[in-house]
Amino acid sequence: MLSTNPAFAKPGAMAHYLVVRDSRGYAVPTGNTPGKPGTVGGAFVDGDGDGFADVDSRGRFLGPAGLAQVDTPFFVPGLQRVLPPDAFGRAVDSGGTPLFAYLDTSQTFVGATTRDLEPLLNPDPVAESEALADLLSGAYVLYGDPIQNKADWGVGGVYPTFDTTQSPIVDLAHASGWMFAHKNSDVHLKMVKKLFTDHEQTMARLIGASLKIREISNAHPEAKFDPAVTLWDELQEIIVRTAKDPKLFKDVMRALAHPDTQAYLGKAYSNYAKYKDGLYYNTNDINGPLVNLTDATNPEPHVAPDYTQPDAGDNRSDFHRILQIIHDVNGVNACNRAGAKVKIQVLGLNLSWPLIGSYTECELFDFQNMGLFYLDSILGKAKLNIKSDALNGMMSLAKVFSDPNQLFEQSSGIDGMTLTPEPRGLNRLVFFGAQSGKFDPLFGGTMPDRDKNYSGKNKVTNDFVEATIDAVSTSVCPDRMVTNPKGTPAQLWLSDCSLPGGDPKDVLRIRGKGTIFLWEKYEFYKAMKPLLAAFANNGAGQVFLDSVEALYRHWPTEQHGAECNDNIPAGHSFADRPWQKFLTQSDATSHKVNPAYNAKWCNGSGGTRYEPILVDAFAGDLMPALGELVKALDVPDFVKDDRNGGTPKSGLDVLHEMTVAMMDPDYAASVGMVDRAGNKAGKWANGQIAKPQLTLFDLFADAMAKIDARLVPGSPRFTRWKRARSKLVDQFLTVDGDGTNAAFRNQGFIKGVPILLDVLREQINANCPDREQNPMPCAWATKDLGQKAAESVGGAMFGTTMTLMDLINEDEEARRALEKHLRYLVQEASSNDAMISMLASSADMMQILSDDVNMPAIYNAVATAAAPEEATADGKPAPGTADRVLELLDALTTEPVIDGKAQPNPYDPYRFQDRMLANLVTPLDPQNPDSPTPIEIFLDTFAEVNRIDARASREEPLSPDDLKVVFGTMRDFLTSKTRGMEQFYEIMRHRNGE
Repeated sequence: MLSTNPAFAKPGAMAHYLVVRDSRGYAVPTGNTPGKPGTVGGAFVDGDGDGFADVDSRGRFLGPAGLAQVDTPFFVPGLQRVLPPDAFGRAVDSGGTPLFAYLDTSQTFVGATTRDLEPLLNPDPVAESEALADLLSGAYVLYGDPIQNKADWGVGGVYPTFDTTQSPIVDLAHASGWMFAHKNSDVHLKMVKKLFTDHEQTMARLIGASLKIREISNAHPEAKFDPAVTLWDELQEIIVRTAKDPKLFKDVMRALAHPDTQAYLGKAYSNYAKYKDGLYYNTNDINGPLVNLTDATNPEPHVAPDYTQPDAGDNRSDFHRILQIIHDVNGVNACNRAGAKVKIQVLGLNLSWPLIGSYTECELFDFQNMGLFYLDSILGKAKLNIKSDALNGMMSLAKVFSDPNQLFEQSSGIDGMTLTPEPRGLNRLVFFGAQSGKFDPLFGGTMPDRDKNYSGKNKVTNDFVEATIDAVSTSVCPDRMVTNPKGTPAQLWLSDCSLPGGDPKDVLRIRGKGTIFLWEKYEFYKAMKPLLAAFANNGAGQVFLDSVEALYRHWPTEQHGAECNDNIPAGHSFADRPWQKFLTQSDATSHKVNPAYNAKWCNGSGGTRYEPILVDAFAGDLMPALGELVKALDVPDFVKDDRNGGTPKSGLDVLHEMTVAMMDPDYAASVGMVDRAGNKAGKWANGQIAKPQLTLFDLFADAMAKIDARLVPGSPRFTRWKRARSKLVDQFLTVDGDGTNAAFRNQGFIKGVPILLDVLREQINANCPDREQNPMPCAWATKDLGQKAAESVGGAMFGTTMTLMDLINEDEEARRALEKHLRYLVQEASSNDAMISMLASSADMMQILSDDVNMPAIYNAVATAAAPEEATADGKPAPGTADRVLELLDALTTEPVIDGKAQPNPYDPYRFQDRMLANLVTPLDPQNPDSPTPIEIFLDTFAEVNRIDARASREEPLSPDDLKVVFGTMRDFLTSKTRGMEQFYEIMRHRNGE
């Protein structure tokens, strides 16, 4: 708290100095590092070489020839000085250099924090800026249910406290402990520190972009998930699959910083979330510009979804429909149709190959997992493997066919439909409205999307497609097994919408009409290529597809259309994972379908409600900010691991390790992670699926869920809590500007973050000194921290204090009076230098309290004085000093109310005490800053009168024997039954002759 930085001071602030003390309480000479030999010099000496300036028995500094000829650090009234002080009142040497080390309290972290409190204590109800009081109001319900514990010393035999068994605050402490217990938590925190010290602008940009999204979110209160939604549980499983492979994780992170991702991805997704237009190939120009099915007058997407209507059919955003189409092709296999012939053009002749007969189903080619095939197509890696030896042999004849790719393009009439099909060519092949001998009869003779020029200008394409492949079925249709001639595996499962239980309207080109061509807008393929390459190059394309699947299941609202449903087969429940076709890899290999499976499963979570937020989020600075962060972290020596030989580590490696620690159940199991009740298992958000091993993510998520449950939306405490959070964010994390111009407004707080992180690191390292080598997790972090938090929150001191604070807080008059008082103390504009004095005294007190050797004795004395006395005859303890002082103050200040009117205080009817106390601390000469106050004169007089040697000069400090006499006299005055305070009390009690 006493760390200094110019950023902690307000611009133009005057310096306010405080002398720096060593552990003995003495002023530190300039240049002296207390405890370091050889650093004491100048007018001071260090005869014993202990690194501290020598003092005599009276605490006076010694110099080379006796007493050091130095002034006191600051002016003392009546004490003659050796040299005049400088402009700030500091003692200086003959050259004008300060004799002692001074602390500019205006540039301290505690000073900055104190100033930051002022706007959070505004009692004006119009301002709605009582953030600290609001925060305490909400926090009161987070400590646990209020209860009364039995105690003989309590009023009525009880005292107020909290049942901490369900306290989210304690749960957060327990979760934090497990985070701190990680063997490399020091380097984790050090990385965060470096981000704020060396990459402050990057952090400002990222936090600024996030805060703008928060502002957007505040305008859309409808955008929220029910606490029971399991999306985060499902995504956690997918994130773990990514994090298991360090290279995959880092490649995905790097993809976010790729120039093409940065240039195009944000705009593409923003527009997809914003509009609902369906785009289609132009039937008059199959390879030409797209047409708009939603509004033929404008080829560009521009029609927004109507969120007042169900999100069904065409009233779904392009983003929603893209999620669906990826779901529809994920895991879907496709082949050439049974009886297929290849329509080709050779030397100007239209031929059907084979010349005699046809190909059986899957004999010519197959697409295994259309989702992965599309992914490879975007990456330029998709290959159409022709399995027919005869056709391959024919194409190899260079004299007849100079370019097989050109052959397929010409034969299909589709640009890009080569043996390595481009996405736009594949789109037109799969979605062309060709005749279908298989599906046309199911629609009464003609499929509803048949191309209007199928027998005209698009006849070549129609004949090629119709003769080669049936309309591709989707994953929502039943499947059947076919023999895969000359292919691997020997048996292939094909989705088939013509099977019983299927619906021909669910073929891909109808169910997804108008969607796939959206990818040809906004440079989408360029935008996605770096990210898809990260997955594909690491053999994890399926992980990407599954992440989209999870989003799709939770995107529709409860008012969704027939595209999906939440039906579960009889005899099964959500716990049976109805969305998961195969429960294990073994089941997938043997094609053992989950009996609870519903291919159209969705549960109305309502991700759609977030689309207005995504529009602005993707269009804003979030993606560029993430890219900048990744670039900053992606260096091999971003941070050094001081506790492991100074080993340099990449920021992405550290981020990967932190992700594994947060999400991976295997890591959690390896360290024996448990919740506060000792349970290692947990459950999904809806409580229906067991987690054999909970994770750090679960511990934090459960604590946050408890916070949401205890702060009921719409309640006064919830309203105040939410308002307080907003004010705190505004006060400490406001970012001015955006992009590369983003900067934190509150420089004092931001410069203090690394200090707080260092303090945290030191605490963890002190309490878990061997966690890097010890196979057992640090008990202080994993057990003691949570237990001590529970003991503190459930203890008498915390309970009675928070109960009292809450009573004041909920009483508007009392709360505002307290806020006025506190604001006076922390407001720089307050009279009598209130803030300066308070800051100086508190900073000086911090120096004194840091003495862990000598202060405990004083703590014990204070505790003894404040504690209740021994039990009296009735079995209850008598009030202690603190109780009596409070009772006395109450008696002297309370004005009784009679008949609704306040009456003068019977002990002080003229409020003499108020004037007397103010006068005691007011300088005799208010115009002279060095003028003593009456209380200083009284104390000095009392001390001088009680010196052992009355001949000693007034300037001579009190000796230890003098102090013993002074405090002994004071004790006798307060406790003697025959003289002093007791007699004074008797005189006052009988002042009226009683």
